[in-house]
Amino acid sequence: MEAGDRFDIYADTQYAETLISKCMDIYIEKRLKIVDKNEPETVDPRIEDIINKKFEESLKLGLWKQAIGIALQSRRIDIL
Repeated sequence: MEAGDRFDIYADTQYAETLISKCMDIYIEKRLKIVDKNEPETVDPRIEDIINKKFEESLKLGLWKQAIGIALQSRRIDIL
């Protein structure tokens, strides 16, 4: 997380995939608290940046099901 732009989310490594998966889990959990439960929760901007990059990558590569799945799970209707 502290690596910022130096962390390559496009790397095809187990480390990158694991970190991105964990970020998605945290992001979805926080978004559900914000949207569904109206809890005063904040999402770490670094995590949100990683998720937004994954959205962009999915849309660019035509991975519609992946993008829709993430959007629905995280209540990001604006992505749809």
